[in-house]
Amino acid sequence: MLRRTITVSPLRCATLLAVALLVGAAAGSSHPAHAQDDAKERKMARQVGVLEKILDQVLIDSPNFVVPGRNNTRGIFLDEFGVLLTYEASLVDKDKFDWNFDFDFKPQIKEDENGNQVIVIPKRSEEDSPSPVRRGEARLYERGKVEIREMLLDYGDTMTGLGDNHWLAVAAYLKDSDYFIDERISRLVIKVKMRDLRSYAAGKIDEETVLSRFVEEEY
Repeated sequence: MLRRTITVSPLRCATLLAVALLVGAAAGSSHPAHAQDDAKERKMARQVGVLEKILDQVLIDSPNFVVPGRNNTRGIFLDEFGVLLTYEASLVDKDKFDWNFDFDFKPQIKEDENGNQVIVIPKRSEEDSPSPVRRGEARLYERGKVEIREMLLDYGDTMTGLGDNHWLAVAAYLKDSDYFIDERISRLVIKVKMRDLRSYAAGKIDEETVLSRFVEEEY
């Protein structure tokens, strides 16, 4: 049997050893970083999930917004933005409205040219105030927005996985309301920077100040 002897120079041995050490070091260092990223993602997912449930319950209990049911809220973390929570909503059923309105335009009974009595309802001009139902829906909508802002103030600082420059935002898809149709509103976005929520939670700024820093968009 022939045996072949391979001679490796000391320089080549040193080079191979250095490469092996570098590969081993890279492999050893990548594992903790990967595990750290996974832990961060799991933490963010848990925090988003908790906030989803909180907003869901706020909407279920709301006397202002009507939602399809539970699990209506969906949240997502966007690295360059922050956390966005979305939900669908309409306004409360008309049989739950507060009907204590003052009707300025009352029907009148008059005689037509043939002597018959007819009911005449005066027409509104464009400058006249909106109808009672529409005013009621407008109030419900404004109160609903207050509920969303209060939820963000009360629970927004629990999003410890977000940076100070991240946004915490709520986006509502609005439908099935005469008010929304008249005002041409189908989307509502309310957002605030995490630094402002944390300053408020720490008592560094008051409620009026933090609310002035909220950004609201309708379209």
